[in-house]
Amino acid sequence: MASSKDAYRRKINQNSDLGVMRHQVVSLSFIATPFWRKNGIGQRSPATCRFPKVLGTTKGVKRGLVLPLVATSSQEARSGVNASELPNRGADRLREAVTAREAAFLAVEQSLMQNATTSDVEGTNASTDSKMSRDSPNASHLSQKFLLSYLALWSEARKPSRAEYALAKIISFNAVRQRMLFDYVLQTNVLREREAMDSVPRRIKSDNLRLSVSQRALLHTALAQYAFMERVPVHTIVFSTVELAKTYYGQRFASFVNAILRNLARYGEKWMPELERRRPAEYIVRPLPFPEDNLNVRYSYPGVFVAKVANQLMNQERVVAFLEAGNLTPQIFFRIPCQFTDTAELRAALEIGLLVPWDGSRLSESAARPWNIYRVDLNCADVDGAGDLVIAANTDRVEWAHALPDTSAKDLFQKLLQKFIVQNVTQAEHIYDLCEQLRARWNQRRRLERVLDLCTAPGGKLTAVFEYLQKSGLGDLLTEYVGVDLNGQRLQMVHENIHKAPGMSKGRVFVGIGRGESFVEYQSGFVVQNADDRSIVPSFDLVIADVPCTNSGVLNRRPEARWRLSERDFATAIPRLISLQTSLLTRALRLSRHAVFYMTCSILEAEGSGLVRSVLEQFPEFELSWERLTYTDTAGRDGGYAALLWRHQEN
Repeated sequence: MASSKDAYRRKINQNSDLGVMRHQVVSLSFIATPFWRKNGIGQRSPATCRFPKVLGTTKGVKRGLVLPLVATSSQEARSGVNASELPNRGADRLREAVTAREAAFLAVEQSLMQNATTSDVEGTNASTDSKMSRDSPNASHLSQKFLLSYLALWSEARKPSRAEYALAKIISFNAVRQRMLFDYVLQTNVLREREAMDSVPRRIKSDNLRLSVSQRALLHTALAQYAFMERVPVHTIVFSTVELAKTYYGQRFASFVNAILRNLARYGEKWMPELERRRPAEYIVRPLPFPEDNLNVRYSYPGVFVAKVANQLMNQERVVAFLEAGNLTPQIFFRIPCQFTDTAELRAALEIGLLVPWDGSRLSESAARPWNIYRVDLNCADVDGAGDLVIAANTDRVEWAHALPDTSAKDLFQKLLQKFIVQNVTQAEHIYDLCEQLRARWNQRRRLERVLDLCTAPGGKLTAVFEYLQKSGLGDLLTEYVGVDLNGQRLQMVHENIHKAPGMSKGRVFVGIGRGESFVEYQSGFVVQNADDRSIVPSFDLVIADVPCTNSGVLNRRPEARWRLSERDFATAIPRLISLQTSLLTRALRLSRHAVFYMTCSILEAEGSGLVRSVLEQFPEFELSWERLTYTDTAGRDGGYAALLWRHQEN
């Protein structure tokens, strides 16, 4: 005999579209407790239950922005709009955002929506999408699905101050990075009693209230402020989040948010004296509940990815160091040619502490050293998101916690950006080591005649190779450099970097639009392409293949990239990406007369040494001469893999 609750649900399904949404409810990693239960009100019987007012038009709620208090399996039900309207709808809402917190919330919401509906590691778009990790995307590239794309929309529409933009960036980046940890915090924070959480978190299930993706995003942004912004009072975080909840969802959900966050605040007050023991990592500034033995939740990574890293490193301390580094603010480095080390700009930057010489570099071992590496002091440079912010209580006025650097320091930083190439120390070291290995094998009586970069944007690799070849004598102004990239807009950055490399703009340099996996030749200003490998004749002395990847070595720069490393992605999307990498390396080997530099910003063996060895089985004329795998670390290195493939029986 059917229960009264089942009969009630059938009646709702017959008479209301809202019943359909309830029928499609799927399990999330946490389940929220109804506000009436939080206040000790007895549970209502099905016959007297009513849908919360927030599901309809409620006074004080933004029209058209109301979302249900349930998470459903359909994209339309989750968002309240048709799936085809999501990109434009999200863009419009971001442009209308009034405060930095609101902009951060809407950007995180879009990131969650994308993760729930799509996997962004696609074969056809990977060469442009994944390589955008090293640059700030333009607002027009919403299809590329970057947080910075969404924040750029808001910035262009509202023209926020530097401090306001920095606040939105800090909140949204940390909210997306710490998604799994914050879900755990919400799950353990929903308690039956109105008291602070104890050391053993308790979980309560409820079939009457579940969070939508949008509501989850709002709570994540609140937790990001609580966990990372020590100078922002907790009551200010609660106030601003509750006000946003009222605006978008109505009073009922706002009351629920207020209860959740105040519960967390009491937990923080209780355990602040034991902060070191009560926080997941040193970068968390307030106590948070976390599972001590579950690394993927504690540091917020997909479990399958953590398992793969652990299998590679075979050392828990190194695994933890890698996971922590992926949650830190990424460093900025300049690659400055040796002939510019005595310029007035560089001396001034060193004097005020804007630049710090990179003392971990191995580049000084050779007389062919073409450049020096300098790390940027992010606070001195006034980089967005680097400094501490103070927010006045119960307001949205944002200020810097420290005195801003004087105008001369900021102007000097902008001059350095215009004059020198920004490149992470890992890529600079890998390029240098590869070139050193090439020089050891090359016939010194000859110069390299032609160099090809199959995925050239933004141009850091090609310019670094040019500078090394010029310094070492392996190349001259007659050496031809060819770069191709699928994204024509990003080629502008290649041209800018070419003009920053001393003497390169006067050389024989050709850059064009094309697919690396089908590139054949560059003739008379045009890229010749052919997917048929049989038509290829080796015509380049050196081919560089810095292939698109999962970005697993630069997850601190791409907060959303880690959520494309799920078990589903490893079963579907990532194999397609590896197929693209294989095609690019295969084409590079067919085009090369002597050497191939294979590079990737992934630390996964399947994209590095495993792929190289697999491809070389089909090319017995090549050998793996040298390789290096670098893991992301707290000093500022990105993770990545580099290998030199050398053709046998060379002079």
